[in-house]
Amino acid sequence: MVTKNAKLTNVKLEDPTQIGDGFPLHSRTRTLVETYYDVQKLRIALAGRVFQLEAQGDISLKEANSDSDGKITSPYVEQLQHIEESIKKDIKQDLKGKPIYDEFLSKVHGMGPVLSAGIIAYVEDISKFPTVSRLWAYAGLHVVPCLKRENCEHD
Repeated sequence: MVTKNAKLTNVKLEDPTQIGDGFPLHSRTRTLVETYYDVQKLRIALAGRVFQLEAQGDISLKEANSDSDGKITSPYVEQLQHIEESIKKDIKQDLKGKPIYDEFLSKVHGMGPVLSAGIIAYVEDISKFPTVSRLWAYAGLHVVPCLKRENCEHD
């Protein structure tokens, strides 16, 4: 049960853990989201290394190119970007037709398909949280009361 404040009262989940072929939605989606973030982390690290080699004046880096903006790129970085885009398309396809995404998460400013899929995959069954506050607490975003008076900033 979700409170009215969450604006999910109109969303009817048929079976939130299954996709059409009986494969668990959260399992496939979680794998795609984790893979997306792994590839993104690798791409960022590689781009940093390419930038550092260029800054050091390493002329042996023949695979580094400058794009139209003068930014140093590498074919490997570009390939990783294409992989990210491909994974994102798969994630969007998984989310298509899911009421929790179509009717709620897609309308939240800043919630793209990858972040939405991550929430869906890790929470799995939203109905186990009777209030939005419980969901926030599960995510570690709840208010923690100050236990020692001397450490409290707010008086």
